[in-house]
Amino acid sequence: MELQGYFEPTTFSGIFRGKEKSGSFLEHIQFSTTEKQIEDLSGYDAVIIGITENRNSRHKGVENIPDLIRKKLYTLSSPGGKKKIADLGNFLNGKTLDDTFIGLRDVIAFLLKENKIPVILGGSSQNAYAAYLAYEFTKKNVSVTAISPRIDLVSLHEEFKPEETCINKILNFKGDHFFNYTSLGYQSCMVTRQELDLIEKMNFDAYRLGTVRNNLRDSEPVLRDTDLLIFDISSLKQADAPGSNYPSPNGFYSEEACQLSRYAGISDKLSCFGLFEINPGFDFQDQTIGLSAEIIWYFFEGFSQRRKEYPLNNPKKFTKYIVTLEGKGEDLVFYKSQETSRWWIEVPSTKYNSSVLIACTYEDYQKASGQELPDRWWRTYQKIN
Repeated sequence: MELQGYFEPTTFSGIFRGKEKSGSFLEHIQFSTTEKQIEDLSGYDAVIIGITENRNSRHKGVENIPDLIRKKLYTLSSPGGKKKIADLGNFLNGKTLDDTFIGLRDVIAFLLKENKIPVILGGSSQNAYAAYLAYEFTKKNVSVTAISPRIDLVSLHEEFKPEETCINKILNFKGDHFFNYTSLGYQSCMVTRQELDLIEKMNFDAYRLGTVRNNLRDSEPVLRDTDLLIFDISSLKQADAPGSNYPSPNGFYSEEACQLSRYAGISDKLSCFGLFEINPGFDFQDQTIGLSAEIIWYFFEGFSQRRKEYPLNNPKKFTKYIVTLEGKGEDLVFYKSQETSRWWIEVPSTKYNSSVLIACTYEDYQKASGQELPDRWWRTYQKIN
């Protein structure tokens, strides 16, 4: 696939040329420029894609977001490791909005096939639907997580059209390989009971903001089992990220957002990351732009520490625990990594004719040891049987 025809190289990259000092983020980046575009991705691990499409946004200035983030990101320090990143520039908009989505879908499908991680900067979260459609070409089961204050399945006011939202489109389309959807950090005042009932009925997962913040580490297994992460900047408090399309006084703190992004980076399974819904018109002294750059930095910092760790691939590096639930005739099988102390649990499946391995926590193991079935196990069991 010739990627050059899909991108416009960033015009500001020249200001960084010759400044690739040791310990700088620029050590890891190669730019596509007007003079020389990147043609061969074989030496790269991740690809940055800027989104300048503004026809699906009511706000001005969204087309400038990718370059604004880049200018902050590339002045930061090295995230460590030896991962190499290709910045292909900004995705060229099609004649219509649908043309943009189709082109973006095809490019991301190609990147997934080549095992390159797309990192999408800016634009509406509707662009994540194009990313989701790309997974249909991979023929693998896909799990989607949205860090957002809303679930967006039901309208709370006349101007809002839930049928146009990314999540609604994903859940309506599903496809042959859709496995799970998780809403991470929703705010109860922005979500209807009907939406939560729909999520429960479909055996998907939804975690309230307060629940996530009380124990942020419990989000790590969720992100470890995620393929596509949709990160809505409006999930943060307005005080921390005023440049949001949907600002709210409540939400994650900036430190928590960066930690969640790092968890996503560490996840061996996560293969596409997108940061959306930034509005520079509402920003104050580039506070949101600067924070967005740090969120991306922490993703790459986690990415640099990936272990390719999975119990079935190298069982000698894991300790296996079997917990018998008395009176239920069920043995729960856990695996603990000897290197990172991360946990997994087996869930038997009639649909797949084998067990499915999902990420879990030590607390899940403790709950099972106390003769209580972990919620994580039960929700997955209902999904795959």
